[in-house]
Amino acid sequence: EILNIENGSVSFTHSFDNFGLNEIHVIFNAFDFYTSLGAVGNITVKSRTALNLTIVNEYNPVGIEARVFDEHGSAVSSGNVTFIVDGTGYDVNITDGKAFLSHSFKQIGMNRIHAVFNGIDYCNSSEIFLDINVKSTINAEDATKTMNSKYQFQLLDSNGKPFNNTEVTVK
Repeated sequence: EILNIENGSVSFTHSFDNFGLNEIHVIFNAFDFYTSLGAVGNITVKSRTALNLTIVNEYNPVGIEARVFDEHGSAVSSGNVTFIVDGTGYDVNITDGKAFLSHSFKQIGMNRIHAVFNGIDYCNSSEIFLDINVKSTINAEDATKTMNSKYQFQLLDSNGKPFNNTEVTVK
């Protein structure tokens, strides 16, 4: 392709066939009193990535799955995802395009998950935010009672804190 020189610069747009390291050859064909010359340069072409989050379980401990895809929809098979929850970052390696974190949130109710794919060789980094309504798991021992028996349970959330001023449905 022949390009025009403007103010000593040449610019062009090109779609490379391969991600990673690509060579660019430039040849200046002399005219008038200039001398012809050539140069070879390298450019690293990176794929854009997409990061998706799925909540596998919304009860503490919450299961969070991140999936990382390149711009062609193929799973990114290496690298890691940093999950930032409750103000702390957790680095999780990617296996088969997925990274999984199980986390018990400090607070029941609305919480925010921030996930970052940190990028690798030929893939750019990407990030996503997701708000989740974390629900508590109630653990109570089974008891056999007869008709008109009195039931008394201590209801604790998954962090061992007692519930207070809330309603419970008993079936």
